Amino acid sequence: MRTFDLKRGADTLTLTDTGKVNKGAAEVGTWGTNNKSQIVITEAGAASPVDVDWQFDANNHLCVAQAGKKVFDINGDLASTPAFRVDRAVMFIKPIETGTFEFAIRPTWNLNKTHDLVMTVNGKESAIDGVISDRNSAFRFRFVDKLEPIETFALLFKGSWHNSPDPAQPAAVVYEYDIDGAANGVFTLPNQLVVDNNSLVLAYNYDKAGRTHSTQLVGNFNFDSFELSFAIERKSAAEGSSTTLRFAVDVKGKSADGKIVFSLKRSDTGGVTTTELAIGGKFTARFKAGVLTVGVQFSQRTINGAVAARELTFAGKLVQTSGTTFAWQLRAGNGSTEISISASEVRLGTVGLSADLNVVMADGSTQSVRGMFGVSF
Repeated sequence: MRTFDLKRGADTLTLTDTGKVNKGAAEVGTWGTNNKSQIVITEAGAASPVDVDWQFDANNHLCVAQAGKKVFDINGDLASTPAFRVDRAVMFIKPIETGTFEFAIRPTWNLNKTHDLVMTVNGKESAIDGVISDRNSAFRFRFVDKLEPIETFALLFKGSWHNSPDPAQPAAVVYEYDIDGAANGVFTLPNQLVVDNNSLVLAYNYDKAGRTHSTQLVGNFNFDSFELSFAIERKSAAEGSSTTLRFAVDVKGKSADGKIVFSLKRSDTGGVTTTELAIGGKFTARFKAGVLTVGVQFSQRTINGAVAARELTFAGKLVQTSGTTFAWQLRAGNGSTEISISASEVRLGTVGLSADLNVVMADGSTQSVRGMFGVSF
């Protein structure tokens, strides 16, 4: 059992890491905290608050200070490990992970440009040096005790993912997290999303201390009227709610490399940016109910770890752009865009019965599309 001394007026009290309070050799009460993050001494049924400071030090140790002097290091016992958890932005702490005594403090939280988690309690700011890392759409901040790296901790913030409100960063995201008794907080992530083509999920990647870290958002892609959407799946309600990210896009790509490329647009002006999301797969085509459609098929990891077959489809028409290349032309409103297709992927013949399968050649003649991407019609 560890102890630390705390001044209460003229008294010096000794507090234990099991929640007891001693005065001299006698046990006189218990201690906890209140919603102002003060330590509260309960003695003979009466509660008295004591002002203290809470800060993480350079070793990722949570420390208690009084009048500018450190009085207790929560992580300082090499024989035991503390426990930390977050519930609606309130941090709950057990000085001894296997013990029953737990208290809470109410920080405000922020994320800095180096992806450290910044905690502020009663105006005292400190940073936890760790990483945002998860494979299942959660916002989970992981850190270690730098003096005992075997001791690892994770803080899970319940909330939801949203598109960034910054129109100049169309692939950026923010995380809106729950706060007990207050409006939601927001973590603004400085990097942008990419498509992880190993599992076809969206990934937020960044480098820190020479290593790349990733948070993966698992969900389903959909394309409709020049909007690419991604419906995020969550493991459980304890991690937060499911939301859908939406991106205004132009579409391009080449069948030769089996990749469809979405160029993202600004949300304010609609201008096309240099930011792209690229999804790799296999191009295919189908003719059904009088409509010829091009699609890209791919396999995608689901929230349960299984692999599911997915397809994005693009309604449009085939045009010949030169003697050796064609394009699948998409139109919506006043906008249009094209997916390049090599002549080797298109099989033509004489004009058939369905005008929906006809293509006007560059020389003005008309032929019929008999097949595309190895599919015959």
